[in-house]
Amino acid sequence: MRPIQDLITEAFTNRPDVEQSQIGLENTRITTLGVKDAMLPQLTAFASASNSGLAGSVNSAPVPVTLPDGSLTYVNRTASDVNGYFLGGYGTILSQLFGRNFPNYSAGVSLNITLRNRSAQADYITDQLNYRQQQIQDRQLHNSIKQNIINARTSLSQARAAYETAVEARKLQEQVLAGTRRKYELGTATILDVVISQRDTTTRELSEVDSRNQYIHARTNLENVLGTILHDYEVNIDEARTGVVGRPADLVPAVPPAGGANRPPVSTSVGNRK
Repeated sequence: MRPIQDLITEAFTNRPDVEQSQIGLENTRITTLGVKDAMLPQLTAFASASNSGLAGSVNSAPVPVTLPDGSLTYVNRTASDVNGYFLGGYGTILSQLFGRNFPNYSAGVSLNITLRNRSAQADYITDQLNYRQQQIQDRQLHNSIKQNIINARTSLSQARAAYETAVEARKLQEQVLAGTRRKYELGTATILDVVISQRDTTTRELSEVDSRNQYIHARTNLENVLGTILHDYEVNIDEARTGVVGRPADLVPAVPPAGGANRPPVSTSVGNRK
């Protein structure tokens, strides 16, 4: 029998419900942190940079011009009236962009402070309660696993002791049956004594089978509590899902004779004494 602490450590490592509880606990904690962060002031800083191209063709629209005598007239611009640096096509625009001739820069800071955010405070308190409840459930799960391991290990020890006792009782009863048969052959026992011994031997055999059955169930229960039952019996979930088994099936074990291989045969019929 392995120590209780080793069994508890193995159960915490192998059982999927423990991992599921840890994931749920971490998820609740992250949710609580997210709600708490929403209550804090928000400081936003931004910066941007851009380039412009200002080249183009001469505007053909007439420009109003006031003459010295006060009269108004309209004239058309020509290339000589405009700075040649601003005249050009797509090539000139690209040259101005890559040359960063007309850059634009902007930067700013934004601070958002929420006063008395009651909705976020209520959500944060609710998430805190959920997190505490999740912690309690996780601790209850660990305690339940520990208690189940202790009970399963105790049941396994008791079932093993009961099985060993049943085996010894069956062996002693077989010796009694052999002695009774010998007495019957020598004439110091009756046929009734032999039949009673045979009945008691059969009762001991049935008790041994029942004890072995209880022992196997107790061992399976311990494997189930430890979360290793699938691994112990080489059960692959992927193979079960696809229906394709990657290894040959185990052979059916031969059934040993009742009472063990070394047990002498017991006859149920007795001849007449001479």
